[in-house]
Amino acid sequence: MVKNDVVDFGFGKDHFNEYLIYKRGEGGEDIDGWTVEDLQAVIAEYNHYYGGGEAAPEETYDNPDET
Repeated sequence: MVKNDVVDFGFGKDHFNEYLIYKRGEGGEDIDGWTVEDLQAVIAEYNHYYGGGEAAPEETYDNPDET
């Protein structure tokens, strides 16, 4: 799921991990701690904010709630 919806779509894996940490705090990048439904929702949210077919910049991380 994550590989198909994030990595294969062209997004940076490290940026997505940072987003998971932002959403869940320390350890949030461990997807074993997420339910399938929550993971699907956060992937959809990530794609909404950082989508567009281009890889998310690795060095930039903006809080989408503040933009």
